[in-house]
Amino acid sequence: MRRYLINSSEFKALSQENNSVILDASKAKPGQKDFNLTEYIPGALPFDLSGAFSDSNSNFPNTLPSPSDFETEARKLGISRDSRLLIYDCHGIFSSPRVWYMFSAMGHKNIFVLDGGLPAWKESGFHVENKPSKPRQTGDFEVNFNPNKFITIEGLRELDLGQKTTILDARSKKRFSGIEAEPRKGLRSGHIPGSENRPYSELLREGKFKTILELENLFKDYAKDRELVMTCGSGVTACILALAAENLEYPNIKVYDGSWTEYGQSSFPIEKTTDS
Repeated sequence: MRRYLINSSEFKALSQENNSVILDASKAKPGQKDFNLTEYIPGALPFDLSGAFSDSNSNFPNTLPSPSDFETEARKLGISRDSRLLIYDCHGIFSSPRVWYMFSAMGHKNIFVLDGGLPAWKESGFHVENKPSKPRQTGDFEVNFNPNKFITIEGLRELDLGQKTTILDARSKKRFSGIEAEPRKGLRSGHIPGSENRPYSELLREGKFKTILELENLFKDYAKDRELVMTCGSGVTACILALAAENLEYPNIKVYDGSWTEYGQSSFPIEKTTDS
């Protein structure tokens, strides 16, 4: 069952309806230099994931802003209570699930992610524009924040790992094991004790999610009655795991917003698996 993922033809059909708002969630990948967008799906509005939609007072990147700030910025984009949000990014599947997860946590349900993103749109032969659109109006979006969608570093310490909860880390195997240095300076290498590695790249094929059957196989060791806590480097690719789990109908999903950027510079214990 694909609950929030749609293909390019479905995306195009929905984009032509009056209550649809298209959001370009593209952002640079870690270490990607000279990131510059030159192509957009017609009607797309830039979603400033690392700026307007991050907590400017946080020491960590991509941190969720306050509900009131999120509501203000969403309204500036013309997003209303009845808006259908159509989200994509230029990489295929990278940062768009993060935007889906943020709006879901803020209580908005009418959200769809373009599986394969801008590359899939272009592969379908659909038109692109060389600049983004601008909001047509101010929206009346209202936040109904669900704090249970996220977990703090303190909350991690209270989890019942092995019994009720599994922590899944979306980083690469080498970063998870601690044999490869982190791309961000000042971070220790390794992983949260008791967590399991589920690299987000294993869920994708050519920028799209693998089939439901393939995802079910990747998640087969995690019972549906378990709480799944997703983490990564900075809270972005953890949401790729969250979107996969949501489509597999896991009922209890959380994202650790600070992820390894916070944990890796904390005084909390870490683990390494140097035999990886």
